[in-house]
Amino acid sequence: MPRQTLAIIFVFCGATLTVAAGLDARVATAAEPEAKPAAKYSLRDTVRGRVVDERGNPLADVIVSDYRARLWGKVNDVVTDSDGNFRIAGRPGYWRRGTLIARSRNGELQSYVEVEEAHALPRRLEIVLKPAQKVLVTVVDDADKPVPSATVEVIGNYASVATGTTDDSGRAELLFPADVKVDWVLAFKDNIGFDYYENYIAYPTADRGVVPEQLPLRLDGARPRVVAEAKTHDGKPVAGIAVAVWVIKKPGKVARANVGGSYTTRRTTDADGKAYFDFLPTNGSEGISFLAHSDDYHSTEGLHIGPGGDDLLPITLKPNGAIRGRLTFADGSPAPQILLQAEGNGSPHYFRGFARSDDEGNYSFSVYADQTYTINVLDDDWAAASRTGERVNLGDKPHEVNFALIPGTLIEGALSIGPDNAPSVGATATLTQEPQFVRWSTTDQRGHYKFRVGPGTYKLLFPHGMEPHEVAVRVTDQASIVHDAHALRKDRDQLRGDVRRASDNAPVPGALIFAESIGSPGHAGFHAVADAAGRFKTERWLDRIFVVARDPFGNQAGMTVISEDDQLCELKVAPAARLVGRVVDEQGQPISKARVQCATWLPNALQPPRDENDKAPRLDTTVYCTGDTAPDGTFSFPALPVGAKSGVYISWKDRSEGWKTFEITEPQEISTGDIVLKPPKADAPK
Repeated sequence: MPRQTLAIIFVFCGATLTVAAGLDARVATAAEPEAKPAAKYSLRDTVRGRVVDERGNPLADVIVSDYRARLWGKVNDVVTDSDGNFRIAGRPGYWRRGTLIARSRNGELQSYVEVEEAHALPRRLEIVLKPAQKVLVTVVDDADKPVPSATVEVIGNYASVATGTTDDSGRAELLFPADVKVDWVLAFKDNIGFDYYENYIAYPTADRGVVPEQLPLRLDGARPRVVAEAKTHDGKPVAGIAVAVWVIKKPGKVARANVGGSYTTRRTTDADGKAYFDFLPTNGSEGISFLAHSDDYHSTEGLHIGPGGDDLLPITLKPNGAIRGRLTFADGSPAPQILLQAEGNGSPHYFRGFARSDDEGNYSFSVYADQTYTINVLDDDWAAASRTGERVNLGDKPHEVNFALIPGTLIEGALSIGPDNAPSVGATATLTQEPQFVRWSTTDQRGHYKFRVGPGTYKLLFPHGMEPHEVAVRVTDQASIVHDAHALRKDRDQLRGDVRRASDNAPVPGALIFAESIGSPGHAGFHAVADAAGRFKTERWLDRIFVVARDPFGNQAGMTVISEDDQLCELKVAPAARLVGRVVDEQGQPISKARVQCATWLPNALQPPRDENDKAPRLDTTVYCTGDTAPDGTFSFPALPVGAKSGVYISWKDRSEGWKTFEITEPQEISTGDIVLKPPKADAPK
């Protein structure tokens, strides 16, 4: 018989700024008396452990931090006792795959620990402190003068792991755990600017380099103050909203920096609902995206400013709604300490949140209004039929959803790889349920995954390259359903590359490489920058891939297609074309800051087979770049390879113009002429 006793559980919560999962609302049902409020934290959301030195001796007075709590603008720190022991609590679902940082008071010893899922009383987590890594950051302005009092931050695994401030000489030494994968090191100062160091040579990739001991960053100008203004849908200002810089890119960088996990760049709205950003760079090449977070409100639109002079970021907020209820066993007794997951489908923000039942079985979610939800029980021993189509509208009373727990069905199996059927350790099995619910299980050392579910129809997905890749699963009252999968090889691998000029075979230092998978639109491509010898290395999907290389000056370009088995990508660049044009309104007046998307399509000769009547460009075999029109309405895209097809798509406010395509036959300037953006027709569908 499955257990009904208390256990400690490590559970995963995807840490994004748009997750909201509160447990403070009161719970009532029509058939039962009003219950007590659910507890905010429980033992099953608490990690216990001990910190020791490299000889195994316990360490007192060590700070242990749940650093992802900073995503909510809160610091969750505890200090070890005389025996090195600590306990640290998190929100429901926090520890399915969480992280902790432990550091000595002076920061000289640090450790970064990933907390894995464990569904029984776990052994105590032991953290070994080791010497921290150091980086000396030097910050200068656009005149190469030192910038004192600049903020410096290290972002590792997409969240803040160290912060500091430059001295009078513009220098700051930061200490951070040596075992964390650093993504970016950033620096900024109000009215001076923003810069970041990329700790990779290609993107996206899991590869991260070793952070240099000394690192220069340059603040080359700040745009005028951007004011984030948070108001409710009826125009009332909202204080206390955390507004974070999310995605930002400067020219010459390999990729956009995802700094949503930064602790120092976020701002909080004041009594007038305003937050101020005075450090954003003047030359953000693709605009800047933001995130807003509150436990009580949610934003109703995507938050983005263009690279031009926009100085206002309006944030429209709606109050959250509530889903609450009670969990019981078959005999009607309360089911305590059970984790639940809710997913909502609505525009523009998808909701995923977690809640846990208290000792009387009560639970509560704080959710986004005007969305439809699916709610499921997540537990190793208990399950329930999913509740789908649960609609929460703005202003509704708390939405009641109760669950009667059953033993359920265990969907499980083993994933293997290679000719010797070795366990695929750390792979992800995905379980989905219509209309919108997703769960994940990471394979253990045996390659084993598992999900306990209630009755229903599910889809089981295995990693790319595994057979089977997708399995439909119908659950009634089976005790267990087993599905194994096998891959002949891993789905991603390393790729080396070499970029040279076609004319003299000389290497092209700093060449920019862009790539997209052919026929696999769900697989991200990669970006890379060649070194001084014209070489690059990246991680890539084992697909056929369309690759474009451009010299750093925008004068030459080349392209090729690599196969699933290629380990080397050789590219030759030659004089290339330039696409120019102008965007105007119906009166012929130039439109400034219109968004222009330029595509380079895989040439027809290299396209995968398809219906002979299908003449449209294959958008899943396309390399894109974007920009905005200048004050005179003009735009320019250099380095388009001869032999390809290129096109532009224009959008501005409520106007857009579909793809205009051009064959690139010569290394010359190609003009689109004036592209007229007309207002939408009154009867046009929205």
